[in-house]
Amino acid sequence: MNPPTVQLVDFESARSKLSPEDYRKSLDQVTLLGITLERLDAVADREAIVPGNSIRLQIFREFSAISAEPQSAGLVLAYTITGTVQKKRVVQIKATYRLDLASIAELSPEFISIYARFSADINVWPYLRELADSLTRRMNVPGLTLPLLKSPSVLNRRTK
Repeated sequence: MNPPTVQLVDFESARSKLSPEDYRKSLDQVTLLGITLERLDAVADREAIVPGNSIRLQIFREFSAISAEPQSAGLVLAYTITGTVQKKRVVQIKATYRLDLASIAELSPEFISIYARFSADINVWPYLRELADSLTRRMNVPGLTLPLLKSPSVLNRRTK
């Protein structure tokens, strides 16, 4: 069962109300309490994978806030990694992570919105990269190596 979501402030509105300097000040007061793998689903079509053919990756991410208290927040990031060979889906991984944050100062709705859109991926990405690689190897298909996350803006995303 999915937990209820908290309405996030529109990103453009948040960006206009919270300067980059104020965001950094707020971020300095935040502690990441935990990253939890909440859900995992994977499928592979081994017969369609021909050795030597490269697998093209598409990564899609949805995010939502599931709790927002004055000094804490819970965020959910749901990733779908799809690997194709010649336009045929050969592997798909759906992984949902939860991030729990705490702060010594109040977390504004604008901060949570900006964090969910940009900073949360930086925390989860190493876990997702390792999961994609080890899971696909255990599925007896070539390991998927996700690219470095140089900028979260490269992900296809949607807010719930």
